[in-house]
Amino acid sequence: MNEDKLNELLERCESPIERQLLKKLYPRLRTNQAQELYAQHTIDYYNDMSVTIPDFAFSDMKIAVYCDGFSTAEGNREKFKKDRSQSRELQLRDWIVLRFAGSEIKHESEMVVETIQRAIEKVNREQEVLREDVADVPVESHTPDNLPPLRLSADVSEASGSVKDSKSGIQNVLQRLDKLLNRPTDKRKSTFHRRRYSAMKSKRGK
Repeated sequence: MNEDKLNELLERCESPIERQLLKKLYPRLRTNQAQELYAQHTIDYYNDMSVTIPDFAFSDMKIAVYCDGFSTAEGNREKFKKDRSQSRELQLRDWIVLRFAGSEIKHESEMVVETIQRAIEKVNREQEVLREDVADVPVESHTPDNLPPLRLSADVSEASGSVKDSKSGIQNVLQRLDKLLNRPTDKRKSTFHRRRYSAMKSKRGK
C-alpha cells in the first residue's frame, strides 16, 4: 500500500466520514485501482464548466462516490435537489454514481466498501469484453461503412484505365467481379459488388 498516496488523499478529505471511508477502502484496492482514486475530484462537462465534485472518483473507470452527511440532506432541500440533478447528469455521461449516507459509512462500512468494489469489478468486466470484441473484428472491417479493401477499387481502376473502351478489357473486369460475388461475404459487401457489377454491365452494353 502506498502510504504517501493515502496521506495525500486524506488531506483532501473534507469530513470525518470521508476519512473513515477512505481508510477502509484504500487497503482493499489493487495498485492500479488506488492510482486512479482521487479525492474532491472535479468532473467537467462542456470543458471548463464544473458539473460536480464527488468526494471520491475513479476517473478512468468513471465511478463517482459521495459521502452524504445526514444533516445536510435533511436540512437543505435545495442541496438535496442539486445533488440529484448532478447524479442524473453524470449517469447520462455513463458514470456510475454511488451515494452513501453518513450512518451507512459509520455503521455499515463493510457493505459500503463491497459496493464500491462491485462497481469496479463491473467496469473491469465491461472493459475486458470490449477488448475481446475489438480483437475479434477482422482488420478489413475497420474500413468506412465496411466497404471492401481498397485493393479491389485499385484493380478495377487500373483495368478500366488501361483498356479504356476496350470490350475485352471490360469483360476481364466483369469476370473479376463475378468471382468476388461468388465468394462468401457479408450483405453490405455483396451489395457493393453488385452495384459495381451492374455499372460495368451497363457500360458494356453501350
